[in-house]
Amino acid sequence: MSVKVSYTHIYDKIVTFFFKFPTSIGLFLLFGFLIIEIERLIRIDKSNESLNIAIGIGIFILAYFISSFVYSKIFANFYHYLSAYLYVRLSLRTKLSWKEVTEIAWMFVPNESGVWYPLKEVKKLDKIERKQFLIDFSDQVS
Repeated sequence: MSVKVSYTHIYDKIVTFFFKFPTSIGLFLLFGFLIIEIERLIRIDKSNESLNIAIGIGIFILAYFISSFVYSKIFANFYHYLSAYLYVRLSLRTKLSWKEVTEIAWMFVPNESGVWYPLKEVKKLDKIERKQFLIDFSDQVS
């Protein structure tokens, strides 16, 4: 059974608050600082106020796009896997390895269609059967 939602589970919110948000801000500040330092090395004339405003806006926009790109390419998948791992281990009480979770994580993280599979019925199964059920279900719906 699938459910249409804007976010999946509490672990997704926890990972967002404690990891995704600080990483995004940190990357933005890092690239903003680097761009400012590059601008200082170029030694652009500081006497023109409108030029300084344009440079400031350009630095902000460039830092935003660079940090968004780096975040999406490096960190986003890891955070999806982390929230899925927490959901499977803590909510569904199923022991899966990190590698196994990365293969089925798409069922437990937000996606473009807004569909996820809570699979609460997994908790009713024996502990031995849970792992195989998750893997089989992932194969079935993919």
